[in-house]
Amino acid sequence: MRNANLQGVSRLLALALGGAIGFLGGGALERPSWAGEEPAPAEEAQPGPAERLEALEAEVAGHAREKDEAALTEDIEGVMELWDDLQAADDLARRGLALLGTILRAGRDPATEVAALRALGATQDPRAAPHIKPLLRQADRKRTDPVLEAAIDAAGQAVDDALVEPLLGLVEDSRHAGVGARALQSLGAYHSCRKKRAKILERVVKVVERLKPGGPPRARGGGDSMDPTGTSGGDGMPPGQEGGPQDRWVALVKVLPEAMSRLTGRKLAAAEDWFLLVKERKGRLEAIFVDEER
Repeated sequence: MRNANLQGVSRLLALALGGAIGFLGGGALERPSWAGEEPAPAEEAQPGPAERLEALEAEVAGHAREKDEAALTEDIEGVMELWDDLQAADDLARRGLALLGTILRAGRDPATEVAALRALGATQDPRAAPHIKPLLRQADRKRTDPVLEAAIDAAGQAVDDALVEPLLGLVEDSRHAGVGARALQSLGAYHSCRKKRAKILERVVKVVERLKPGGPPRARGGGDSMDPTGTSGGDGMPPGQEGGPQDRWVALVKVLPEAMSRLTGRKLAAAEDWFLLVKERKGRLEAIFVDEER
């Protein structure tokens, strides 16, 4: 009996020693079936929106110093990829908008400026207004350019009271028919700006009506003098050239009904209807506006 026990112990030791030698020699020990599957390796934690934004801010600073336009354009895409997450936190949203503003000011290529303005508009955030407003200026009232057009479009998306006067100025003073019409389209988005919307309605209807062939002449002493017959522009340009009263009338009267319908919530199909309505409600223009809660 004792000998049998000793033989059993010897066999166990031999098996253990053989397994150890096999392991040390490079052989893999099989995982017992009862142990189940090997646990999956833990995934590395992904950086959150704040960390990603911080990294982007550092990259933009470097690209701005290097004047790397291609990299700055990619940075715009990076901000917009993050935008949905940034909106969830007020501070992050402000930093994201500020970063787009930094790229806008750093860009020397108009394509970079246009891309930054389109991104600012796409946020539809009123806090983008301070970055858009400086570019709502027309250096030459007879000419347009892609950056100005992108700024006007962005102002029609990131709606804010601060952008009303620059847009109205373009409708009233630009000698380029396309610029004025574009600004008028953007002003149609300002229904929510209750402090400014009656002023928008009154002023745009007034300027378009004054451009009407045979309409009331514009008072002397302010801005450009207009010949309402359309025989010449206030700048001496004959009709048919972009900038004359006839061109401006054609461009603005086409846009006015749809833009004012969006602005007021009241649908009128013809410019003449708007001229008449504003005259009838003079002094109580706010009554024209239709709000959902009414």
